[in-house]
Amino acid sequence: MFPSLPFPQEVVAIIMDYLHIDRATLLNCARANKQLAYEAQSHLFRTIDIGDKATLDKFVNVLKIYPGQRPRGDLINHVRIIKLRAGTPSSYSGLGSIASEAWPWLLEVTNLSGVLRNVQGLHFEGFDWRVHPVNATLLSAFRKFKGVSELGLLKCKFTTFKDCEAFFAACKGLTRLSIDVPTWEAIRRKGEDIDEPQACVEVVQFDKRAHRLTFLRIGRTCPVYPVKSWLATTSSLRYLRDLCLDELDPSDIADAGHMLSQLGRNLVRLKLGCRYDSDYWSQWKITDHIQLSRNTNLRSLHLGLIDTQDLLMIWVPLVLGQTRALESLTFDIRLWMQSQLNGENWNKLEEVLLGDRFPRVTFVQKGNVDQQGPLDLEGTKAVLRARFPRLSAFNKPQRLYIVEEQKHASKPRPRYQFAY
Repeated sequence: MFPSLPFPQEVVAIIMDYLHIDRATLLNCARANKQLAYEAQSHLFRTIDIGDKATLDKFVNVLKIYPGQRPRGDLINHVRIIKLRAGTPSSYSGLGSIASEAWPWLLEVTNLSGVLRNVQGLHFEGFDWRVHPVNATLLSAFRKFKGVSELGLLKCKFTTFKDCEAFFAACKGLTRLSIDVPTWEAIRRKGEDIDEPQACVEVVQFDKRAHRLTFLRIGRTCPVYPVKSWLATTSSLRYLRDLCLDELDPSDIADAGHMLSQLGRNLVRLKLGCRYDSDYWSQWKITDHIQLSRNTNLRSLHLGLIDTQDLLMIWVPLVLGQTRALESLTFDIRLWMQSQLNGENWNKLEEVLLGDRFPRVTFVQKGNVDQQGPLDLEGTKAVLRARFPRLSAFNKPQRLYIVEEQKHASKPRPRYQFAY
């Protein structure tokens, strides 16, 4: 190994934070010397991805958790998030069912709770809990991870929302919740009279007021109403500061607006995306439901421009017209050509952005979605600067920022915090 670097450990930690998505470089740093190894390992082992029994055995072997072995405490202490997938990460390509042999390795993961005491997050991806219903044995086993405060459910299938609530109950100190692309056989909406299937498991009895969410993400195809109703039974409305609503359908706008009004001045950061391609006329009614003027402490607003057609951009200037001064305004955008930014509503957006309420405007270029792909970063910069010349004038303070989408934040951040 190379000798230690002539830098304080705090400086080395900051350098490693910039490299936290570059696993190849982190692996090289882990082999360089002890000073770099500790910081590199904190990123390499922070998230453990397990998709089958073989992956679990490999993980256990690296950490030497088998009986009779001395565990690698220097690595174990770095583990913060465990991701469990219905299939191996290399071959996983979509929704899958839990194979009959999956239960043993899932329970084996819970047996590691006595060793992995620093785990803060559990993520489940692609599990079909209708085929192998959620049961009290499994939930009680996951409750052994007493330090878990973050729960993620991605592409999971449930019989009813009550089965989903069972996972919430399994995390006593839940503060961060993310639900993306879920599937329920039936969801009872307000005013509807349907025969909802019986839940597969009785929700674990616990005091819902103990849940105090500070971050909530309602992802794609996830109806807002059941989550909003559950949220009202907890103490989260007083503590929720970060809310992410990825892709709202017109049918969810009213429920989303009601949730925002309940949060009131507690909300600090909001990400909002609306999809109106099936009912573009309803954009004019968005201000009847979503009134951000009530969220007086809102400091950061992130809007997802799912479709940049001028006809589907009506809602954007309407929403921005309600906000007060913001510290940060961000747009997600995917561009193929400059003509996408032409039209009356884009002109209205430019006039709104020129106001003093938005000292910093950031456009985040979304990644490729097909073989043709959108414009590259330089092309996106050229198009946006040409479209908003008064925001990027050389004789004025810099107000327009254009960056490339990354899986995680590229700047140093408080360790073990999760970026959305």
